[in-house]
Amino acid sequence: VINARDAMPQGGVISVSLEARKVKNGVSNPLGLALAPGDYAVIHVDDTGPGVPSKLARHIFDPFVTTRRGEGHSGLGLSIVLQAVAAAGGLVDVKSRRPRGARFSVYLPLETERRDDPWADGEKVILLVEDEDDVRRFAEQVLLGEGYQVIAARSGEDALRIASQRAKPFDLALLDVSLPGMDGTALARLLRDQRLVRRIAFATAHAADLDRASATLKKPFGRDELIRFVAEAAGTYRNG
Repeated sequence: VINARDAMPQGGVISVSLEARKVKNGVSNPLGLALAPGDYAVIHVDDTGPGVPSKLARHIFDPFVTTRRGEGHSGLGLSIVLQAVAAAGGLVDVKSRRPRGARFSVYLPLETERRDDPWADGEKVILLVEDEDDVRRFAEQVLLGEGYQVIAARSGEDALRIASQRAKPFDLALLDVSLPGMDGTALARLLRDQRLVRRIAFATAHAADLDRASATLKKPFGRDELIRFVAEAAGTYRNG
């Protein structure tokens, strides 16, 4: 929806719809990824913008590919969505009707039984600090769905203020390394010095930051990667 909005700076119409669909012959997207036959919930996001150029369509899910400029647009949003949906057994498809807009469709398999995940621990409270809006929302929703309590902030300054006002320390702080202003390393130092968190982990898209001694999650990450990483970092992981 955010991408659709940004594709129409002069205004337009965004429509979101939901349908149940039985896929019989399979569905494939511009990347050539195929969807197995079965029952799916399909979320459609349509806009009346200029559409997606054919040359871009094959690369639109690649990390760091973006047509938007300015702060808060790293090009990781669609890549993370694709990984998360694929990890759930689904698919993201895009169809462009240049110059009459584009449709993004998210296929998610329908399940009738709820599965308990052995990695989750509902007693843990996590401080999530990430300035990229798409990444922050994705991580927050995944962790909430796993039973964690999540407090999210988009800057180091906001995170420090929130942590200082809590009566108890956070069980885990998951910090983006490259935060604007106060970066993740500086924030971690203050959180430790003031004993506002019990454990700290980092997330980064830069390979040079992966050599740090603290636990570090590489971006872009998918749903299962995030769940396992947080469970291990928070001390709640149970193998099998």
